[in-house]
Amino acid sequence: MKKKKRDDNSYLKILIAVIIFAVSIVMLMKSINVVENVLVSYSTDCQIDYKVYLFSNDYIKSEYMEKGKTYITNLVNKLNVNYDYKLSSSENLDSDYNYDIIAKITVKHNSEGTELWTEENKLVDSKSIEQVEEKDIAIWESVDVPYKEYNDKVKAFKVQFNIPITAYLDVKLIVKDENNKQISSTGISMDLNEDVFEIKELATGNQIQNITEDSDPNTMLIKIESAVAIISALYIILKLYTLLNSTIIKKSYYSKAIYKILKNYGDIVAELVKPVDLSGLKIIDVKNFDQMLDVEEELRIPIMFYETIKNEEGHFVLVHQDMAYRYILRDKLKSK
Repeated sequence: MKKKKRDDNSYLKILIAVIIFAVSIVMLMKSINVVENVLVSYSTDCQIDYKVYLFSNDYIKSEYMEKGKTYITNLVNKLNVNYDYKLSSSENLDSDYNYDIIAKITVKHNSEGTELWTEENKLVDSKSIEQVEEKDIAIWESVDVPYKEYNDKVKAFKVQFNIPITAYLDVKLIVKDENNKQISSTGISMDLNEDVFEIKELATGNQIQNITEDSDPNTMLIKIESAVAIISALYIILKLYTLLNSTIIKKSYYSKAIYKILKNYGDIVAELVKPVDLSGLKIIDVKNFDQMLDVEEELRIPIMFYETIKNEEGHFVLVHQDMAYRYILRDKLKSK
């Protein structure tokens, strides 16, 4: 009963150690991960309107085409783009916020997709933003985009190098804070060097942008959690080894010994269902089973076997007249 209680306590301690180990590992992983702290959150709303101005031609009589159409490249002279931009911040805004409007040409290899050439042209350069309220700013800006000029540059590039290319033009409004850090980017994009093209909007409508800063891991906390994890792991290994050593190893020794004896000497060993009555007999305890074999060989009397403690102890007895020769097989470790 005491042995069972000790085993139950050992299993409980191992369970507690496993829980401590698991919790320390989870906390350690959280401590190692770099956490992004949101410094400020921006909400933007940008509406873009544009007109595509055409050269005089025999087919389209109007001076310009409205947004959302398909345009014939050779008829397009320029674009007029109007930005209606509003920004709201979770913190009070600094009056030094500014913006650029940049037209960027990008040329890529047609099959490889690798970038071959880019060119940026500032249509508006570092213009201060009108502050509406403490946490809100607004931009109303209109710019002309010389589409034909940019398209002709791309055509000349293709002719000069005779390379199959794809090209496009981005016209972006880029808002920056007082540290010249980009807060948002919005605009339009269109193909160059194509027979016809359409214009798509980039990051317009309502958008949310968070400015974050990575927090450094707490090295002291990581060391403590690592130490707890290592100690609990070592404790679990030690306790498991002790339990295995005190159960499986001990039982396997006794079981192997009994199996070997009964297998090799089953013709002279009789297994009993109840122990031999040794009262009134002179008991001679022998040191090992080989001595029992010597007595059996001399007297030609069967050896009787009874397991007194299941899987732990058994008695081999040979009775002759008023004498009983006895060999007690015990668990090897338990007998020490």
